[in-house]
Amino acid sequence: MNQATKVMIVEDEAIIARDIEIQLASAGFAVTGTSANAADAFKQIERDSPDIVLMDISIQGNVDGIAAADVVRNQYQLPVIYLTAHADETTLERARSTEPFGFIVKPLGNTNMKAVITMALHKHHMERELDNHRKMLSTILHGLPDAVLVADPGGEVLFLNKAAEELTGWTQDSAAGRSLLEVAPMEDDNGRVISLDLVEEAVKEGAPVRVPRASALITRNRGAVEVAGQLAAARSGNLRAAGVFVTLQDVTAQRQEEQCLRQEHQMLVAGELARGVAQEFYALCNLIDDCASEIGKNGNVSEVEVIQQASQLGKGMAIQLMDLREGHGSSHALNVSQYLLASQSLLERFCRMGIVVDISSHPDSGYIVSTGNHFEQMLMNLCMSGRHFLNGNGKISIITNAHHEPVTSSRSRSFMRLAMRADKIAGIETTEEVNQFPFEGQFPDLNLSIVRAIAVASEGFSRTVEISDSSCLVEVFLPRYDSRDSAGAAAKEHSRVLLLVGLPLQSVEAVRAAAGDKAMILEAANLAEACLISELYLGDIGLIVVNDSDALPQRRTRAYERIRARRPDAGFLYTSGDGHNATPLSAEELAQQVESFFEDPPMRKIASA
Repeated sequence: MNQATKVMIVEDEAIIARDIEIQLASAGFAVTGTSANAADAFKQIERDSPDIVLMDISIQGNVDGIAAADVVRNQYQLPVIYLTAHADETTLERARSTEPFGFIVKPLGNTNMKAVITMALHKHHMERELDNHRKMLSTILHGLPDAVLVADPGGEVLFLNKAAEELTGWTQDSAAGRSLLEVAPMEDDNGRVISLDLVEEAVKEGAPVRVPRASALITRNRGAVEVAGQLAAARSGNLRAAGVFVTLQDVTAQRQEEQCLRQEHQMLVAGELARGVAQEFYALCNLIDDCASEIGKNGNVSEVEVIQQASQLGKGMAIQLMDLREGHGSSHALNVSQYLLASQSLLERFCRMGIVVDISSHPDSGYIVSTGNHFEQMLMNLCMSGRHFLNGNGKISIITNAHHEPVTSSRSRSFMRLAMRADKIAGIETTEEVNQFPFEGQFPDLNLSIVRAIAVASEGFSRTVEISDSSCLVEVFLPRYDSRDSAGAAAKEHSRVLLLVGLPLQSVEAVRAAAGDKAMILEAANLAEACLISELYLGDIGLIVVNDSDALPQRRTRAYERIRARRPDAGFLYTSGDGHNATPLSAEELAQQVESFFEDPPMRKIASA
């Protein structure tokens, strides 16, 4: 048998309280007691645990019925029905603000008290159920590993789970009521804020909208975290958007792992090719040594020494290439100043007697991302080129510092500048700022193909300046980071990449103008550098634009085979007719061809060999 609903009456007029008690009993309710003031009512509630309270608005004591009802609802979680005979509008408005479950007007007359109480109990039950569901949903959302934010259709934040608090740096209380643009600003890979655009798209489309790849969330402390996720609009019964759910995941570690896997595979391919070339080159140097020995038996020692010196230099280069194959590995953050200081003695021995090695590394040089021993390889090649220029006597200065320059082919605006200066006259001060020397083109006596290729593949660049007959300067600029953490999280991809091979300056500028911010531009001086870049660069290369009219046919064929083996999906565009039956292209025509490259969303081949 169901237990009768327990009702408590708070009424300071005894006759009315008795009348209500009689009607409740006849309707099947159990009256737990009556009270004339709030203090006594609270004691009875704690003692008798009623199911519902009938509360007169005007009762005896310092606490009126409205204030007492507020305590009953919030502290004891019981539904309250107001008893009222008459009241001014201000009192009624105050009573309504406490969200009562009903009003009963005195005198009771023909009031269907059973119906009023039954509806109030049902409403209270539904509210309790809804509150339990809300708490359960909140518990579930707070337990999710993904960051969850809820905003209204206008982008005003309503809710953050714990993961969202940790990711954004905002708490639920501090974020509530603020714009999503302030709490969770997201930028695309071009630095454009896209948070509200995504909200509008989700509301308009009515389907989940994915956060674009390579998007970054700007946290409350202005840090940047690469994120993935989606936005979805919740709709009410009339199909109007009632809110937007945003789910985000920190994918920094995932991107780094993907980058490492790509690097390991790519460096393995590049290492195998480098090892094969180095072995052949080393064999040729051995042959030179043998021939030099035969010549030495017949005299002419000075010529023999020159041949043997060239042979030893060639062997050193070959050994570096073979070692490069063993040294490939995952990317890591490298502190430039610390590395240079630790390597000074090695560089001094490498440059041999007669050459002074001076290292000046500014503390603001920062960190770079180095794959395997690419930085070490580049540094040794720079020193080798300087040693060759000095012919064994002079001074090599290695200078590093921070450098800022807008380069359209790189996402970075901050670079680590590595300068190698070789002076044939000892005693020249080399730690001064050397940017005063104008760019005069590449110095032809320096073999810097590997240096240039590593710089380009790292989204940097290099410059070679011929200062005078007695000194030369080579500069390499690599993307710079302030900390080890920021360097470790730097792996990203461009959606489209163009490799320009041997193009004149006018054509390069035309391609840059046509590409705009749609693509990154890599440049190679010739097909040999293009081979190295195609093997060293970690991302996809969509289009390779080649001006190879000066290349020897046999060398050109071998270079194309190497590039196609590494980049089978890349399109080729030839700007000269030599060897490909293609019509020579002017700078304007080339720009038009490159623009057509962006017409179709997928990468496609504009021309084939």
